[in-house]
Amino acid sequence: QIIKDLSNNDKHGYPPRNGGNSGKAPQVVEIGRMMQLSTGSEENSFVGFMITPDGQQHVSGSGSATVIVTGNVVDSEGVSIGDLYDIKLDAIDVLEKFMMSLGVCI
Repeated sequence: QIIKDLSNNDKHGYPPRNGGNSGKAPQVVEIGRMMQLSTGSEENSFVGFMITPDGQQHVSGSGSATVIVTGNVVDSEGVSIGDLYDIKLDAIDVLEKFMMSLGVCI
């Protein structure tokens, strides 16, 4: 419901009526991003990331580079509900379980 409220904020503006679906009127503050570099599972795996002067991005090695968008999700009083990235992961987990309960393979 938090994710649904955040999506509605983007479409319809803030604040939502009656606290939104969650009743918390959530919004994201302190939005940030970070680069997550991960090596592969094999021995001596490595990963490198480079941005060239013309802005092109290059990942080298047997690992991966991922940008993670995060932020602090707060309620209408400014009290922290949680980290946006963690809330997104939890929502994906719930959706996957729901789909599996319907017999849909993911």
